[in-house]
Amino acid sequence: MDAQNVTPMMQQYLAAKEAHPGELLFFRLGDFYEMFFDDAKVAAKELGLTLTSRSGDLEKNPMCGVPYHAADSYIARLVAKGFKVAIAEQIGDPKAKGLTHREVVKVVTPGTALSDEVLRDASNIYIVLLHEPAPGQFVLAGADITTGEAFYAVYAGEHAAQQIMDELYRRMAAELLLTEDFSLADEVRAFLTHRLPHCAVSVVGRDADAELPCAAFPRGGDSARCGGAGGARSTPRLSA
Repeated sequence: MDAQNVTPMMQQYLAAKEAHPGELLFFRLGDFYEMFFDDAKVAAKELGLTLTSRSGDLEKNPMCGVPYHAADSYIARLVAKGFKVAIAEQIGDPKAKGLTHREVVKVVTPGTALSDEVLRDASNIYIVLLHEPAPGQFVLAGADITTGEAFYAVYAGEHAAQQIMDELYRRMAAELLLTEDFSLADEVRAFLTHRLPHCAVSVVGRDADAELPCAAFPRGGDSARCGGAGGARSTPRLSA
């Protein structure tokens, strides 16, 4: 869509969506969060919402919305299915003259959700990072931010891929971060598609090299493991 041929409000929406292409964008308009175009189609299907259109053309300009006071429950349902949600709020006085400024103030992902709607489930919510600091050396690090539990493991050798996938499944990872050029990415993605289809996957830069030098992890053998703070269920959950 040509942003020059749409309303200022829709230009605002398109700019926010361009900055968050991998998330469903909840765009605050008055008492509702609205979704447009492909996001609207996905949300309508996953949440059972009715598609509408201001132009009357559902194929060209679909939209749907949820009341802002009930948004947490809808976001929780999307997150449980592996979606990431960007929330654009109205900034400033919506009654002031002119276009109300809006900007994304929060991104909710399966591994970072802290709303009461999500935490009603007693299960752990793990976010996991896979990093390859050196060829053939694979670091798996993760945490449950609701309990403070943290863990990492280092794998190498011919069984590394299977060990990584076993750990992801054992943890029932809600979200996975893959660093760029991770050599086992295709195998891991194929595994998630079949065994953990609701696990959200993102690719992140290799800047972690400066933060996680190889010397920080044990060497030798096919794998090494270390548990972090907390323990599987020893720390109480955080409230939203």
